[in-house]
Amino acid sequence: MAAIKLDAKQERIVKTLEGPLFVSAGAGSGKTFTLTQRIMYALRPGSKPQGQWADPQVPEPFLDSIDQVLAITFTEKAAEELKERIRAALIDEGMDAEAAKVDNAWISTIHGMCSRIIRAHALDLGLDPAFGVAEYAEDLKRAAVEHVLRRAIAEDATGAGAYDDLLAVFALENESGSYSARSLMAILFKVLSAASASVGGLGAFCQVRPAPSHVALMEAYREIALAPSYANAEAAQRALDALDAYVGSARDMEALRTCFASCDALSLRGRGMGKDEKAAVAEVRRERTLFFAESYLGMKGDALSQLMDLAADVQAEYEALKAEKSLLDNDDLLTRAYDALKDNPLVRDEFAGKFKMVMVDEFQDTAQQQVELVRLLCSADGRELCTVGDAQQSIYRFRGADVSVFRRKKKEVELSGKGVSCSLDVNFRSHADILAYADKIFEGGEGNPLGRDFLHLDSCGEATRKGARALVDPTTARRQAVLVAGGSSQERAQHKARAIAERFARLRAREGFAPGDMVILMKRLTDADVYARAVRAAGMPCVVAGGTSVFRQAPEVGAITALLAFLANPDDGQKGLMPLLTSPMFCLGATELLALATHIDPQAGIVDSRTLTGQVFLSGEIMEEFGELPLLTRAREVLGRAVRRVGNDRVADIVRDVVNESGWLFRLERSGQAQDRAVAANVLKALDIVERESAGRAFAPRLVARAYESHIAHIKESPAALNGADEDAVRIMTVHASKGLEFPVVAVAECDGISNDGDALQAVEREGRTYWSALPNRFDLAGDADMLTVPELDEDNVTHEVPERAAEAFAYMKRENRLFDYEEAARLLYVAITRAREVAIIAFGVRFATELVPEHPTSLVGEVLSRILPVDQGNDGLPDLGAGRLDFSDSKEGDFQLIALSELNYPAKKGVHRTYSIEEFGPDAGVDANGAAPEDGGLSAGGEGAGPRHVAIVTPAAVDYRLVPAERSSRASYSYSSISRELHAEAEDRDVAVRTPQGEGADVADSGSREPGSSQAAHAGDATDATNLGSVVHDACQWMIETGSDEVPVERVDALCRYWGCTSEQRVRIDAAIERWRGSKVRAEVLRWPCVRAEVPFYSRGMEELGDRFGAYAEGAIDLLCTDPSDSGHALVIDYKTGGHADETPEQLREKHALQARVYVDVLHKQGYGHVTLKFVRVEQPDPADPTQPQVVTYNL
Repeated sequence: MAAIKLDAKQERIVKTLEGPLFVSAGAGSGKTFTLTQRIMYALRPGSKPQGQWADPQVPEPFLDSIDQVLAITFTEKAAEELKERIRAALIDEGMDAEAAKVDNAWISTIHGMCSRIIRAHALDLGLDPAFGVAEYAEDLKRAAVEHVLRRAIAEDATGAGAYDDLLAVFALENESGSYSARSLMAILFKVLSAASASVGGLGAFCQVRPAPSHVALMEAYREIALAPSYANAEAAQRALDALDAYVGSARDMEALRTCFASCDALSLRGRGMGKDEKAAVAEVRRERTLFFAESYLGMKGDALSQLMDLAADVQAEYEALKAEKSLLDNDDLLTRAYDALKDNPLVRDEFAGKFKMVMVDEFQDTAQQQVELVRLLCSADGRELCTVGDAQQSIYRFRGADVSVFRRKKKEVELSGKGVSCSLDVNFRSHADILAYADKIFEGGEGNPLGRDFLHLDSCGEATRKGARALVDPTTARRQAVLVAGGSSQERAQHKARAIAERFARLRAREGFAPGDMVILMKRLTDADVYARAVRAAGMPCVVAGGTSVFRQAPEVGAITALLAFLANPDDGQKGLMPLLTSPMFCLGATELLALATHIDPQAGIVDSRTLTGQVFLSGEIMEEFGELPLLTRAREVLGRAVRRVGNDRVADIVRDVVNESGWLFRLERSGQAQDRAVAANVLKALDIVERESAGRAFAPRLVARAYESHIAHIKESPAALNGADEDAVRIMTVHASKGLEFPVVAVAECDGISNDGDALQAVEREGRTYWSALPNRFDLAGDADMLTVPELDEDNVTHEVPERAAEAFAYMKRENRLFDYEEAARLLYVAITRAREVAIIAFGVRFATELVPEHPTSLVGEVLSRILPVDQGNDGLPDLGAGRLDFSDSKEGDFQLIALSELNYPAKKGVHRTYSIEEFGPDAGVDANGAAPEDGGLSAGGEGAGPRHVAIVTPAAVDYRLVPAERSSRASYSYSSISRELHAEAEDRDVAVRTPQGEGADVADSGSREPGSSQAAHAGDATDATNLGSVVHDACQWMIETGSDEVPVERVDALCRYWGCTSEQRVRIDAAIERWRGSKVRAEVLRWPCVRAEVPFYSRGMEELGDRFGAYAEGAIDLLCTDPSDSGHALVIDYKTGGHADETPEQLREKHALQARVYVDVLHKQGYGHVTLKFVRVEQPDPADPTQPQVVTYNL
């Protein structure tokens, strides 16, 4: 066993077994190693304090077993890594028995722990032990929101909805591409997410209600109006008069509009204005904004107060959807486990004192709800608890994580004097230059908005650092940065991507870094394809390895969407045919498409264009002038076969076969490129989604296509990966996906911006309560929006207290959330940089010079550059953007690069500034001293797709085969319809058959082979017409029985005729048949029976004499069955018959229906009915003895 070396701080943590213990663990500081050693030490004899040994001479371990350890990690991957390390260490020390327990140890994510507790006590907690954990909870939430909003909108249309006022003040859905919670749907999602992370849930939400007051505004105007020398005196007096009029009015919306129009904001540019008047005008403007915003919100107070009621309805709907599927989501796991540990004596007693060591990793990404849950698993003083994390790495606020929980816990331990607070601040991952890079950007404590929680890390030294790698070229910098200024966001992304690709190429050529050593980390992967193309253009393979939006937007996923759309409707050119043919699945180009769109007009005899429809594609004639088009031929073969299978085979099978037969997967595999293997993995994942979404709709391509599209649009799916060896390719992933990983070379891109918070609802948490305020974004009149301006806060007087007025509270909360977002964006940048072992590159982008100002609300760039660039003494001490190097003593020429896409004046103000021209700093101004770059850098229009196409066409090998009749399978059951074809040559009324699916006995046409109302059914001939007519009559008679009505509404008969595709001539016969049945004596007899049931299905032991030939069971349905509970041995059966001939004799009719009578009677006899009367009612044939009645054939058996 190798000796384990611990430094002083690690040793202190390992040997502090009773706390509470609080550990601040910096990036790469050996946290997992230290936690593993802490558990190992606690299992070794002698770790328990000597005073607690039973025998003073026999050392005892602090832990009796690893079962006494609870270790909570942030991800399942981290839990597995910790388990493996512990298992290996236990085996290494000969503790095989403990090693065998590791798989079942309490080492998991917090949700895994909760699930384990709940599942063990599911019955005690009133839950199904087989409950599932919602894999796609967001999809269920979306469905709940849509269901509730749909109902609310429907009620709103009637004018009696509970949420009419609310629907009038908020847009229902966000504009395309918006990430803000501006729509009612997005607001509800935001509220539910916040509620789920709160201990108090929705009950903790408190609205800051509008409280308009005109007093302060009138005082502000009066100060100016009473000073005749002021330039704004007259305007101020008019405003005072308008306010007086408003105060004395009904104070409704119209009065508020009138007042607003007269209350001018006043001018700051009047002639002779002094300092005092300008200050007074500024006060007016502030109070004016506040008064009118508050007053408008007061007018809409009823609407806003409905918001939480609607959220409660959505939550109830969400709970119902989960209950229907026996699902719990992650929030349920936390809540149910918390309630069980707190309120259920059985669960509480089981876990009381169970764990002697409770460790929570990544504590900076927890929420208060999780903290409260963990406390229930510890003693009152929390001596078992060890929390480990780094506030500077808290990057999951969007999931409900609250870094203030970490800060409060740290302060609690440090101030209590009863615990230990220490740090792991030696980094074993990154080169000292990278740590110095992080220091330069983030150090400074509270005075640095980028690093409020920054923990300085010392390097362990190159001799100790695992995998340390010396650089060969003395001009290569370990710290690099690029700034792209000007242009559009797409242009900036392209040039940042090109700059990164160039630097990767140089690191590969000069330092020997392989593509697999390099990664591009991004906040979100919206522009991942831009960076991937640039890297590939620089000669390196590249794959996108993380991020949910990438899979959704991947062309290969879209190709499957197009295939499904084509199968659902071959004529859908926009969503189906065209994108499918031009996708990599079939690779059709301009020549093939031109051939499909061109033909010789048969009438004019000239070459003309034609619309590309499904029929044209599959069978349209191609002009000889185009020659052989093998790609088109193969596409026609594959898709033509697929279309013929629709309706007969499962859609998922058809889609999978089309992908295989197209040769797409073969081509991807044969290329050997990492990016093509990634595409193949996504294709296979898309096929699995098609399979999953086919459940319950397997043969309906339109329904499968719709379900697949909804899944792709709403479910967060990450890109797939094929099993096997790691690809030697540059990877692109989100910073969040990189958490816990490390890479030799890291480039950070698209991590310098902060989204401008456009949420219509703002909320902050204070002492367990969530205060909120919302601003409507739909207005009765467009001008009303001018009244709802967010007031500016007096920064000198901002406190921790939430303002008491709604508009001011909204501004306050928006400010607070903007600060939180700024800090989290800075922490995200820190996490990205500290993934690097050898080289770190940061790519920044700004559109305007104003974004280069430090502490800019939506950009980190100015703040970062002010810390890493040399000072430009000739430009008022601002960062020198043209320096060409970073501000380090050992910086290298070219480790900083400015790329100006337009002329940049810095700073962006009149007067003194420095101009950075395109000629000197533009993208074509040359490259830095580190060497030349690829000519096009991935930005040229050529690259992919240029030159001739080479596409492998895959066709199945020829196989000899012959067709032979299949052996007839033995029947298990028969219906009257099935045996009448062989045993009853006359069958039933042949000219008009009724539906065989219900077992009525008609065998003239197989109605199940045609869809009701289809053109095929409507024109298939007399047999189908007969089936359709009989179906309408049966449905109408059944409706009369089931509803107890005396007649069938005309509208219902119309609908049935449309559904079954009946003609106007048939409609006349249908009306006559229904009327004959309605007024018949046999119907009157039926209605006297106590129990009358329509369409009664049966599956029973059959007639012995038919068993060998047709099967042992009889199945079908009886049109009408009448029974009497007081006379259980007697039954009446009615069977409707349409069509027939008037010249059939009574003897012929009795013979004709005898077989059906025998089948029905046999079934009913076996059910205990000793006497059965069967009446076959020929509703289209009058009784010869009484033409007002239908002819009836009666059997008493």
